Amino acid sequence: IPEDCSLGYGCVSFAKYIAAKHDNVPPAEMLRRLKGKIPVLVLANYADEPAHPVANGRLVADLLGGEFHVVNTHKERLETWPGIIANFVERVARDEGMEFSGGEEEEEE
Repeated sequence: IPEDCSLGYGCVSFAKYIAAKHDNVPPAEMLRRLKGKIPVLVLANYADEPAHPVANGRLVADLLGGEFHVVNTHKERLETWPGIIANFVERVARDEGMEFSGGEEEEEE
């Protein structure tokens, strides 16, 4: 069985990639039952193909009614995901009525 050593995860057999591509998504009906009940953010990276297929991430986000973002490179991931995650957490917190202090303590008068 041929192996791929190009992705930085060590050498992995092609058969494992095929298995991951087809078997790592929960059943669609299970995900549909959760739609709208929990906030969902799915981040995908084409640079992680085929170990973590972008199509699977898109499917999970669609089935759960979640937010989906995709990048093409690890560099793009480092540049964009922190802001996407921060905005998502702030929006969910606001929707749930939570407030963040921003990590700064108020001074006593």
